[in-house]
Amino acid sequence: MAKGKKDIDSNEFTATERTYGDSFGVSFFQALAEQIAERFFTVGRANEVWRLHEPEDKSSENPALCQLFLVDRRFVEEDGLEMRLAISFGGNPFLRDVPRGFLPPPILPGKFIFGIHIVGTKGRQIAMYDQWADAREAAGCETIGRAFEIAEAILSGMSDAEYANRACSELDGPCNVQLSDQRQVEDFEIVAGESL
Repeated sequence: MAKGKKDIDSNEFTATERTYGDSFGVSFFQALAEQIAERFFTVGRANEVWRLHEPEDKSSENPALCQLFLVDRRFVEEDGLEMRLAISFGGNPFLRDVPRGFLPPPILPGKFIFGIHIVGTKGRQIAMYDQWADAREAAGCETIGRAFEIAEAILSGMSDAEYANRACSELDGPCNVQLSDQRQVEDFEIVAGESL
């Protein structure tokens, strides 16, 4: 991260930084605005490419598309890709009384839900491999900040063994869980399909 920019989730800003910025002239508010704009641009790109929370009811007014997408730092290596779990937060896209196929998406109550997805990363690119591996209810989640906390808790609540079981498709061998420094969706270029 460039000097003068701090993670917007951090509370480590001094009074001087809040008032004057750093020696490069980047103010606290300018850095915050840049990070927010980048995050919303990337989530907008995820909505455009993956359409995760797009409602099945095409006549739905004011749909709540994906508002947050968090990629776990853990991964399992498979065929040259880093397979990871990711969490999205947005509107509940599923209608309850629609006939489903063999592997239906998780149908949950509520206006909003958390989606659990399997993504593959290679370098700075990220692609979707399983759009709706699982989901969690989002009752009582009313802010993006709270959604971020819950998304982190969902991911950190999974043991490495459970994580490997979900992220790895190889059933005949062990999948070793490793750590990466890339975590935010804005760390990646979003690509369509399984095109890595």
